[in-house]
Amino acid sequence: MRGLPGSGKSTKAKKIAGNIGVIYSTDDFFMVNNEYVYDPKMIGEYHDRNLKRTMEAMKEGKYLIIIDNTNIRLWEMKKYVLAAQ
Repeated sequence: MRGLPGSGKSTKAKKIAGNIGVIYSTDDFFMVNNEYVYDPKMIGEYHDRNLKRTMEAMKEGKYLIIIDNTNIRLWEMKKYVLAAQ
């Protein structure tokens, strides 16, 4: 997914994924007791963790993987595209 925060990416991702897809977002790692707690010091590590779990899902042969991040700049999604190739 690609778009500004609040633009409906997560809602659209859920519709696309249905019961067969998985959705991975770096924001998942900022959740603490069901509350979003953003820590800018952790953004790099959390992006790395999101990429790692995405690559693991690819190796497992997951049918549909959706990355639900803003991906505003091309370099932000480059690692995911290279992994998929």
